[in-house]
Amino acid sequence: MPVHPEAVHWLTLSLLPGLGCTLVHRLVEHWGSGSAVLQHPGRDSAFHRGLGPKVLRLLSDTSALAKVRQEAEEELERLERLKAVLLCPQSPEFPPSLLSIPDPPAVLFCQGDLSLLRQSAVALIGSRAATEYGRRVAKQLGRDVSQHGLVVVSGAAYGVDAAAHAGALESGGKTIAVLGCGIDVAYPKTHAPLLAQIAEQGVLVSEYPLGTRPEPFRFPARNRLISGLADGVVVVEATEKSGSLITAALGLDQGKEIMAVPGRIDSPKSDGSHLLIRQGAQLVRNAGDIFEALAWKTAPVASVEVAAETNAVEQPLSEVERRVLEVLETYGQDIDTLARRTERSVVELQAILLQLELAGRVRQLPGQIYERVDTA
Repeated sequence: MPVHPEAVHWLTLSLLPGLGCTLVHRLVEHWGSGSAVLQHPGRDSAFHRGLGPKVLRLLSDTSALAKVRQEAEEELERLERLKAVLLCPQSPEFPPSLLSIPDPPAVLFCQGDLSLLRQSAVALIGSRAATEYGRRVAKQLGRDVSQHGLVVVSGAAYGVDAAAHAGALESGGKTIAVLGCGIDVAYPKTHAPLLAQIAEQGVLVSEYPLGTRPEPFRFPARNRLISGLADGVVVVEATEKSGSLITAALGLDQGKEIMAVPGRIDSPKSDGSHLLIRQGAQLVRNAGDIFEALAWKTAPVASVEVAAETNAVEQPLSEVERRVLEVLETYGQDIDTLARRTERSVVELQAILLQLELAGRVRQLPGQIYERVDTA
């Protein structure tokens, strides 16, 4: 795909040390184009008085500008070999929704279906250390909303993010992964197959150059892009200190619909979600609630209650096996709690749990904690 002629100028400016997104946009707005900024860096002293002396010297150093311009051209060549593309605000494919957010990105590095960046989307986000319940709900919501026309946006992290992407992909839907590193860097490493599939079936997006390693400060910054690309933000499962609440706050500032999935009232894993609901976020039980909140024209034909999902199994379950799975429906339980709630002895439960493990319906965690496994 041809790169917009202005893209190399925007990239050159963004590679200059000391020029953040806001300042790059300010310079281009003042001069009219990225190329004009680089061609006439020393003009208009009144405007330049608002710039720091280091930045001003850099913009006036023609040899330094030429060197960075060369770096930008080499980056474009690497992108072409990767079958990826650079977008600047003048590119037809650049998502207009990101131009209206505070601190809009100067450039976007993308690999995949660029048309998704301009389509209606919902962000599904949550804890990296998600419970089985959180992962199952995220996957179900990703599957349901994508089947009915919404693009799923998330951050490709462990837990809720990965489950949301997987749900969309498994249903044949579309998904956008916004990364806090270069699009050629698999982070986490175990998600390399997932990221490759998203590049094929969806699109990878980052504002960072190729080879950029993941660093803690990059992830809060990328959150504004996750919410910016979406019409609404759904927090599936989050603690009160979760970074997902930062994304929700950014989305609120951007005028996006904020939604949250409830969890158990005694679970810290859902404290953040419950806090959002108390503050006025739309409560989400299923994909239908998301479509209703977004006033989406095409509602799902049949939405599945996220807290009462029934999975098909090859062999019928006994009454006690069904009861055990019901107890494990939302969160894992220790064997003593299971024995009390199912009114069975520990010895009897151990045999039942073993059968459920062999059937792939239950997983044992350290400390004799058992959690339900989604087989959908």
